[in-house]
Amino acid sequence: MSIIFLMKTKHGRSIEITHQLSPRAAQGIAQWIGSYTVIRNQKVIQSKSDYDAWIEKGRLKDDYPASNASVAYLCKELPFLKGIPSQIRRNAGSKFLESLNAAKIGLRSQPKVKPKHKKRNCYVTDELFDVQAIDDQRCIIHIKESAKKGAAGGYLCGVAMPFPASDAGKSLFLSRQGARFWLSMSYNVEFTVETEAQIKARLKAMTDDELNEALKGYDLGVKRQVTSSDGTVYHLSDEAQEKIAALEKRKIRYQRKYATKARANDKIAGTNKRQRTNGEKKTLSKIAQYPAKKARIQSNNSHCQSKAIAESTPLVAVFEDIIISNMVRKPKAKQCPETGKWLRNGAAAKRGLNKAIHGSNMGQIRNFTKYKLKDRGKLQIKVSARYTSQECSACGEVDKDNRKTQSAFKCVACGHAENADDNAAKVIKKRGIKLIRSDAFSKEKTVRKASLRRKKSSEAHELSSSGSGEDVRLAFGRATVDDALNSELTSSQSSF
Repeated sequence: MSIIFLMKTKHGRSIEITHQLSPRAAQGIAQWIGSYTVIRNQKVIQSKSDYDAWIEKGRLKDDYPASNASVAYLCKELPFLKGIPSQIRRNAGSKFLESLNAAKIGLRSQPKVKPKHKKRNCYVTDELFDVQAIDDQRCIIHIKESAKKGAAGGYLCGVAMPFPASDAGKSLFLSRQGARFWLSMSYNVEFTVETEAQIKARLKAMTDDELNEALKGYDLGVKRQVTSSDGTVYHLSDEAQEKIAALEKRKIRYQRKYATKARANDKIAGTNKRQRTNGEKKTLSKIAQYPAKKARIQSNNSHCQSKAIAESTPLVAVFEDIIISNMVRKPKAKQCPETGKWLRNGAAAKRGLNKAIHGSNMGQIRNFTKYKLKDRGKLQIKVSARYTSQECSACGEVDKDNRKTQSAFKCVACGHAENADDNAAKVIKKRGIKLIRSDAFSKEKTVRKASLRRKKSSEAHELSSSGSGEDVRLAFGRATVDDALNSELTSSQSSF
C-alpha cells in the first residue's frame, strides 16, 4: 500500500480589475506598466548593441558581454521614469537580467522588444502592496501608491482574492491590454495526493479488470470536442454557441459598415491612401474586440469541460498525442507539369477545416485537464494517434474503409458499428492499457540538461563565426523600436 503525502504546491490566480479601478488608479497602474515596458525594451536594445560590438571584436564561443540590472542611466535619459516607484524600475532591470541569463544557457529564447499592441505586464514586489485577511478563505490585496513611509495608507485599489492571506505570495503581476487590466498572484496550496511515481506503481500492480475500471479514453474532435470511452460527450454549450454566432453576426455587420464608410470617403478624397476618419477608427476598434470576446467564451468552455473530465476520471485520463500545428498546415501548391498553371489544391476547404480545428480548442482542453487531474491526485497519459479513427475497438482491425463518413464507423472484418468518435475513444483507452503494461511506462523521462544547451549554443556561435549560411548566432533578433516607445506614458495617460 502506497503512502500518501501532504504536498505543497503553488497555484496562480488572475482576476480582471478593470471595473474596480478609478480613473486615477487606472492611470497610475498604466504608468507603472508603461515605464516597466520602456525600461525592459531599452535594456533589450542596449544588450543587442553590446552583443553586436562583442561579435565584431571576434570574441565568440562561450564568452558574452557583461550585463547588469542597472537602470539609473535610463532615468537620466528619460526623466519621466523618476516619477515611478524605484521598486518598479529595479524589478524591470532585474527581471530583464534574469531572462537574459536564462537565454545565455539555452533555457529560453533571447528577450525581444515588446510592442504596444501586445499584452504587457509589470512585476510588483511586496513593498508596493499589503495583504489583509477577510476570513479563513479570502483576502484583499491593497496596491500602494508608493513604498515611501510618508505615503503609508495611500492605496490605488483593493482586490479580493479567493485564498487565505497566509498563503499569498510575495509578489504579483499587473497586466494591461488596451483599457483592460488584470492582477495575477501565486499562492500556496496544500493537498493530500499521491505522487506520479506512486500512481504509476499502483497501476502496474493492478489486474486487467482493475485497470479497465481505472482508465478512461478521450477522443478530441471538431464535431464533438471531447468524447469519453464511456459515451459521455463534452461540447460547447448551446448558450455559448448562440453567443459566438451573435458575435460573428455583429462582426460581419460592422465590417460591412466600415467598408461602406471607407468607399464613400475614398471617393470624396479621390484616393484610398488617406488618414482614416474618427468614425472609421471607432468601427475598426469595435471589429477588433470580437476575436477577444470569442476567445474568452471558448476559454471558459475549456475550463468547464476540463474540470468535468477531471472529476469524472477514475484515476487515469488517456488522450491522443496529437500535434495541432501539424493538423492545420496549409496544403502544398500544385502545378500542372504540362501547362505550368496552378491547380486546385483544396486550400479553401482546408482553410475552413483549420478554422474549425482552432475553434474546438483541443490543445487547450487537454492542457487544462492535465493540471486539474494532477491537483486531484490523478494522471494524464498520451498515446499514439495513428489510425485511431480507422481501428475497430472490438476486433482491432485497421482499415480505411471502416470509416466511410465523419460520424459512422463500421468494421469491414467483424461488422462492429457505432459512432466513429465513440469507437476512437475506446481504441484510445485500449492503447492506454497497453502502454501501462509496457516497460516504457515506468521509465523516468530524460531531463535535458543545461550543459547540452550550452554546447549547442557554442556550436551556434562557431557557425556564425565561420560565415556559413544565414546568421545563426544567439544574438537577439533584429529589433526595431521607434520613438513611440519612449512616449509610452504619454499615450497611457491619454487613454483615461
